[in-house]
Amino acid sequence: MYSHVFMVIALLLMTAGLDYLAEAGVSRMNLWLLLAISILGYYMCLVANGVYNHHDVKLQLKDYCVMLLIFLIGAEISFYGVQSNFGLVEGFALCCISEFLWLLKISRIRK
Repeated sequence: MYSHVFMVIALLLMTAGLDYLAEAGVSRMNLWLLLAISILGYYMCLVANGVYNHHDVKLQLKDYCVMLLIFLIGAEISFYGVQSNFGLVEGFALCCISEFLWLLKISRIRK
């Protein structure tokens, strides 16, 4: 029930991280960590709130593993592009889009 609060906090951390992209004096590694932790926190809250959707879609262990793999691949892409704003955002954007498409696929198949 209170995981919604942490979801809002994760979204606010993502917003702060994206605001820091324009700052020149910010450590790129700290910025990468901020964005990675906030996105991971957001997806953990989505999984925690998934109990409300069990009558529609129930996630299996395979689904959690695929979601974790998608996040790790996106974080790795972002880590290798950490020196440029585009590279940093590209990995996390691919991660978010892929997670959305995976959850959409699961919801359509299992209905």
